[in-house]
Amino acid sequence: MSARESVNTAGFAHVNPVPVASRIGRFLQSGVLTGRDLATRRFPESLDEQVRIVFERIAELVAAAGGSPADILKVTLWVERYRDRDAINRQWQAMFPDPASRPARQIIKATLDEGALLQADIVAVLSEDAASRQSPAAQTAPAPASAARSVEASTEPVALSPELKKQLLSVGVATLSAQLRRRGYVEGIFIDGVLPNKPGTHIAGVAKTLRFVPFRPDLFASHGGGYNAQKRAFDAVRPGEVIVIEARGARGSGTLGDVLALRAEHLGAEGIVTDGGVRDYETVAGFDIPVFSQGAHPSVLGRLHVPWEADVTIACGGAAVQPGDVIVGDGDGVIVIPRAIAEEITADAVAQEEEDAWVAERVRLGEKVDGLFPPNAEWKARYLAEKQQDTAEEGDTR
Repeated sequence: MSARESVNTAGFAHVNPVPVASRIGRFLQSGVLTGRDLATRRFPESLDEQVRIVFERIAELVAAAGGSPADILKVTLWVERYRDRDAINRQWQAMFPDPASRPARQIIKATLDEGALLQADIVAVLSEDAASRQSPAAQTAPAPASAARSVEASTEPVALSPELKKQLLSVGVATLSAQLRRRGYVEGIFIDGVLPNKPGTHIAGVAKTLRFVPFRPDLFASHGGGYNAQKRAFDAVRPGEVIVIEARGARGSGTLGDVLALRAEHLGAEGIVTDGGVRDYETVAGFDIPVFSQGAHPSVLGRLHVPWEADVTIACGGAAVQPGDVIVGDGDGVIVIPRAIAEEITADAVAQEEEDAWVAERVRLGEKVDGLFPPNAEWKARYLAEKQQDTAEEGDTR
């Protein structure tokens, strides 16, 4: 017989010394799951809200065990009133939309704890792949099997080298874009519409991607609650990474708030970029972690978005972003640089800014821009001669 493992979920545990569920091999059996709000520790008065929370707990639990709602074999529900079936059926059909593939269900009338209108337990048979994973004893969980398409971790170094990061932060996004244009990168590299929440903010790091899809009740029921892709991405971000969120440019919903921003900051993330909105905007702007977004919006994910998957190629603000791409942002916006050419782009951008600074000084002294900006052959020769002289003089003083 396989060893038994306890399964727990973030923020939810029994008062007594028992786990939320227990697993032996592929078989998962839960304890009682209720509609108590974990933030307030109270039961909502609304039946619909308690039903929503119960089904959210179910999705969270099977995800924590390494599975998905597709692995559930039976759901048993205890209710105060049999007429509560309509509220249950709405969530039931959202979580299990295919009539040909639904678990068994039993509803039992019972006297419940004060304030509780229903409670549930589940039996699940996990896939062989899920059963081979180690159950998360410390309130973390792998992605649900239904999330699919997550790519394997990149073999590239996660963080930029200190020297490359320093150089990237010393040049402007506008200069980097000019260098990319010279190499044929004209479209698909600008994350349009996003600006820093705090003026003067700069970021340089490598992308960790997160994708939202448009809201649908059934998709939100299966992917929106519990330890979803958004929470997993923010829990897994590594030092040197920038979390980049595809929200389809939809400004009418928050895509993160203060708690998730604090989590990313604590883990050493270089920043967060989203082409959607930010909740708790003023609070987040006061954190040390740089955040670039479309602006403030107070709503939660369930208005426009479903957190779907992480660590895949996404489209953020019109830019194609792959995990490991180099992300650089300043007051002009955010740009994406393929990792393979980041060093040469950066070196040429540093050289360009030195030349641009020399040109600007000539203009400041009264020179006309015709032929000077950009430098023609004559001005280019003067620049190189002065640079060579300055280098020689610097060497003489050492």
